[in-house]
Amino acid sequence: MKLHYHLVAVFTDPAFGGDPLALFSDGAAVPEAAIQLIARELNLSETTFVLPPKDKENDFGLRIFTPRRSCQLRVTRGSAPPLFSKRKN
Repeated sequence: MKLHYHLVAVFTDPAFGGDPLALFSDGAAVPEAAIQLIARELNLSETTFVLPPKDKENDFGLRIFTPRRSCQLRVTRGSAPPLFSKRKN
């Protein structure tokens, strides 16, 4: 399986600082059984999978995981820059 993701440095201006997170922009392509395994393997504080929206009022859906579990609700400033820069292009 070949998957692409962005490694994003959160809460920092210089590269390689702050808190890294992984963002899979095509989360729908990731098999359900692999999602938690990927988050555990990457071992970052947050791994985010972008999904199609559940309704027309939203642009996308997010599933957020730590190495140990899924996060039901979490503010994720780190996922926003790559998502919104992609929308502008």
